[in-house]
Parts: sequence; structure tokens; C-alpha cells
Amino acid sequence: MAQQSGGGWMSDHDTFPLNFTPNDVTVLPRSGAFTVFQGHIPAFMVGSADEWDRVSRLLIAQIPNISDAMVKSDMHALMRLYRQGFPNNGINFVMPDRNYVIMGFQYDEPRKVNCRSMMVGRVVHMSHSAMYGAVQAGLYPLEESKEDTKGDKRRAEAVEVFLNDWRSQCKRKYISSLTIEDAKKRLQNVSVKKR
Repeated sequence: MAQQSGGGWMSDHDTFPLNFTPNDVTVLPRSGAFTVFQGHIPAFMVGSADEWDRVSRLLIAQIPNISDAMVKSDMHALMRLYRQGFPNNGINFVMPDRNYVIMGFQYDEPRKVNCRSMMVGRVVHMSHSAMYGAVQAGLYPLEESKEDTKGDKRRAEAVEVFLNDWRSQCKRKYISSLTIEDAKKRLQNVSVKKR
């Protein structure tokens, strides 16, 4: 997802859509006020076009204030704004809200998806720390590897396995959570019913 010209949603590269309704795309929460849904982590954000412009300027202004010992990134700029607080910058920093962001593999046991959990969030964030947590809990979907003890070197492959497990084990309600093949089948069924 990317931020649209009229405002909208943006997710990080390791955040995947789950349960978006058509209404979610057209009606922004908090009347379009800029909102970060995982504290200062830019995994999932939303705002009107004016809010995106305003916050972009705030982020750029923070770059010189980021310590040279840290990577100059959107996350570190947001962390500085988060510490300033809403009264100083007007950004809604929401601590992880399960209605929006689910974190990591939602397995009850190895390769068995918790479908109930996956029905709640709009996105799932597959962070580096989520990979390591899954390895530690025995819920990482790939075989253990001495070359990848934290699970982050094979993150893309592991996420693909998880999302395929989710698609095959859980009912999905919205088009954003379907495979392309499933979406095509639904569209074909709709056009057949209309005839």
C-alpha cells in the first residue's frame, strides 16, 4: 500500500494487508488526522493529504536531531516526535492496536493458524523481532537453520509460508486478504449471479 494523492494509508515493507473493507479505503479514521498505529514504528500509518504534507515536513525537520550513532530513518525521526507528544506535533501515536496491527506469526502451534486472531487486524507486521520471537517459541514456519538462528535471513520465505497457511486454513471476508486467484473466482461468481 502506498499513500495516495488524496491522503490514505501507508505500510512498511514488512507489513501485509489482511482485512480491509471497501469503507476502510474511502473513510479515514480520526477524520484523516495523522495516526501511527504501532507507537513510533512506521509499520502502518494513515492521514489526509494535508496531514501527510504536514507530517512529512516534521519528519524532515527531525533528521538533523537524530544522533550520529543512530541510522537516520523515518522510525528514528518518528521516535523523536513521539517523545515530544501530541500537544507539540498533533500526531496520534497509538500503541499497538489489535484492531489495526497484528504482530508476527499468529500460530497456536507450529503451522496451525489462529484464524480468530487473524480476523481482527487490518494488517500483520512481520518485524525482525517477531521472527526471533517465533524462533524462540518454536512457531517459526521453516526448519531450524544454523545460518539463521534469529529467523531474519529467511524472513520473506517464512512470511510467504505463513500467509499461505492463513489463506488455506482460514475463511477470509475481504478482497484484500484473498489471493489473486480467489479474487478472480469471486468476481466470476458475482458476474454469473447477476445474469
